[in-house]
Amino acid sequence: MRKMIVGLMVLMLVIGCQQAVQEVDVEAEKAAIMKVMESSLAAWDNRNWEAFSEHFVQKLYMRYAWASKNGAWENKNWESFETNWKKGFETDPEPKKNVHLLENPRWKVWKNVALVTFNYSTQQDIDENPNYRPARWHIVFEKTVDGWKVVSSVYLNRNSWRGRVVE
Repeated sequence: MRKMIVGLMVLMLVIGCQQAVQEVDVEAEKAAIMKVMESSLAAWDNRNWEAFSEHFVQKLYMRYAWASKNGAWENKNWESFETNWKKGFETDPEPKKNVHLLENPRWKVWKNVALVTFNYSTQQDIDENPNYRPARWHIVFEKTVDGWKVVSSVYLNRNSWRGRVVE
């Protein structure tokens, strides 16, 4: 997983350096990316695979990794992601009523690439367990002709292990 994160950072650095000459309206891009994240979570809750999948770059270089108490796994390209996640939508079609909390976001926005890291939880998680520690989510976005899309996502459920987390 470390190699994947380092690789993504190097990719972002290279792309960011190539595009550093043009000014970007960072606040406008942040707002557009937030809309994508909110829309993606709404599609997730509604169990609408077509709407959910539109938020991702559907290419070989797309990645999605997840670590939790049940283990860790990675979808190494769009086909892998689509196969696994679409199956999940089909086996659990009931809509959800989550209140999503995206807290403490940190941003780096270039012309066509952005990195967003934030703490993620649902209000339901917190209501059930007042000591719940939000997951840490790292998402790399690419700006396409259709707008911002997820290229890579790393989700770390910090309730999965016991250990010291340095903030």
